Amino acid sequence: MDTETFETHCFLCGAAARCMDTGYGNRHFRCPKCGEYEISHAAMGRLDTSADFKTHASETISRLHDPDKIYEIVFDAATGLVSGSVVTRRQ
Repeated sequence: MDTETFETHCFLCGAAARCMDTGYGNRHFRCPKCGEYEISHAAMGRLDTSADFKTHASETISRLHDPDKIYEIVFDAATGLVSGSVVTRRQ
């Protein structure tokens, strides 16, 4: 699968950022303000108007300095909730 990187706006803070679609149905963002994170397409659709979640996620990501970890935001269809957590980076 091609993983072309493109310029866009950070989904969380709106700053200029680099993004790439992953092979896992996620988008991988690198934002100079927030940091690095992955978000599922389903979560993006649910969070368009959730400023509180975006602010909290942005603050958490900016404090993450472990190169083996990444912040992942997903939508759980069973519960109907979006959640974010620090996970081990996929190789």
